[in-house]
Amino acid sequence: EEEPDPARIERELRVLAEQMRHALAAAAERAKLRWSFRVVRGAIATELRAAVTEADLLLLGARARPKPQTLAVCLGLTDDSRVLAAASRVAEARGGDLIVLLPPQPAESLMDEIRGLIGAATRFFTLPGTDASSIALTVRRTGGGVVIISGASLLGGPAEIRLLASIGSPVALVC
Repeated sequence: EEEPDPARIERELRVLAEQMRHALAAAAERAKLRWSFRVVRGAIATELRAAVTEADLLLLGARARPKPQTLAVCLGLTDDSRVLAAASRVAEARGGDLIVLLPPQPAESLMDEIRGLIGAATRFFTLPGTDASSIALTVRRTGGGVVIISGASLLGGPAEIRLLASIGSPVALVC
């Protein structure tokens, strides 16, 4: 087995970062959005906690092209309305379905709020739990897509962030 070459790996990561920067610039220009792109090193949870205070939206990427569906993770948090608004816009822009992932035994008030904000969603799925592994499992069961979730719900630790970053779908954290 070949030994990893740190210099080669670093070059590949720089090329990937530049490709991502160009893709973000093009998408932001089309949507007429202000944007910034930053590559950081360090502990994932620490870096995300710092970034959440500076941003409205953070994207954790997957290189594979996701299915056109958009998944809004609503956990009964105060950010749910922002998550739904962002997910609705993404689903509309991508021309795909909007799927709302709900906490176990969702409160009727949450359902009413969702219906009021987005009308009828294509599908609802109830999560088996509100932890990152339950969310990741449900995302996989739906077939994936772009996942929109509150950043506040994910800042519990690096293991949760790594788990969601590994599901193979882009994850957008609404801050």
